[in-house]
Order: sequence, then structure tokens, then C-alpha cells
Amino acid sequence: MERTPRQTAFDAKPSVLRLRYKDPDTAADGASETEQETISRCLAGDMSAFRLLYETHKDVLYNVALRMHRNEQDAEDSIQETFVLIFRSLGRFRGECRFSTWIYRILMNTCLTKLRKKSPSAESLEGLENGRPGRFPGGNGNITAKMILEQEIANLPLGFRTVFVLREVEGFSHQEIAQMLDITEGTSKSQLFKAKRVLRDRLGPFMEILEVER
Repeated sequence: MERTPRQTAFDAKPSVLRLRYKDPDTAADGASETEQETISRCLAGDMSAFRLLYETHKDVLYNVALRMHRNEQDAEDSIQETFVLIFRSLGRFRGECRFSTWIYRILMNTCLTKLRKKSPSAESLEGLENGRPGRFPGGNGNITAKMILEQEIANLPLGFRTVFVLREVEGFSHQEIAQMLDITEGTSKSQLFKAKRVLRDRLGPFMEILEVER
């Protein structure tokens, strides 16, 4: 069943703040027939099939990893580790969830593990609501709505940022997010609500820019 498009985190015009690059909800449950064939060839040792799997998913996964880590090197490291784990674990994929949900779970576990190792006291899924606001570029009049929004997403506490990216950018359901992160659907909804509240509070002075840009 086709889902009615949601507005963005700020209930602004979708054309102003839309960040979603794909809609996982357009896929059927489990892997598609083409993906299943590719998976079968991977399991048979066909490296060209694994290369196809990599090329199909790497860009979208990298965008998520970059939002999580906020620097390119860590994002690239997480992507490499994620695909190694996908390759090693592919035989355990049974189609009980969508393939996208399964690989995002591996990616998020990889990113979160690395983030917690770097800052075990500061980075937790619960996070803090009063995190430091972002600093915006200025002076040249070239600030865009996307630049402002991306900066503040990057500055969200880890738990808020994780759920916000998976729900509002990638379009996963709260049920799928709960499966990926080993949390309840209620926790996912609460984290998203708090993330939106933080973003609204921080972006108050910039809402005029967000509203007028097309």
C-alpha cells in the first residue's frame, strides 16, 4: 500500500526541507527477486555478484555513515567494515525482513560501536537535549536551507541523530528502526520527537531562510 508522503521535521513545505534520497517503503517485504538472485550468486562464490551488491548500496549507506560520523574518513571506514560483515553474514539472511533493513542494521551497529569507542561517556542512544548548536557559515550570503539543516542534524545528540536520519531521511518505519537498533518502537518515536523539538528550537532564527528557499 502506498504511503502518503510526510512533511519534514519542521512541518515546513516538503520542497524546502526534503532530504530523503530514496524511499525504502517502495520495496516489497524481504529481498526483491533480483536481490535474491544476487545473494544466491554471492553465496556461490561469485565475486561479481558481491561487487554488484556493493555498487547498488554503497552510496546510500555512505550518506548515512557520513551523517553519523560527521567526517569522511570514519564514514569510509564504517562502510568498509559494514560490507565485510555483510559478506560474512550473507548466508544468515533469511528474508524475514527487507534486505535494506538487514544491511542498515549492520551499518548502524558498526557506526554506533565506533562512535562509542571514541567517546563512551558522551555518545549514547539517549543523548542530551541541550547539545551545542551548530555554527553556520556566513559573510557571503550563500547559506542554503540544506546547509543549515544538515549542520544541525550533525550536531544532534547521537540517539536523536540516529533515529532522525533513519526515519526522516531514509524513510524507515519505527518498527524497522526498532529492529535495527534493538530498541522499542516507543523509544524510536520518543527520540524522533525530541530530535524535532531540538531542531525547531535551534533553527528558530533561521526559519525565514528555510521558508523562502525553493
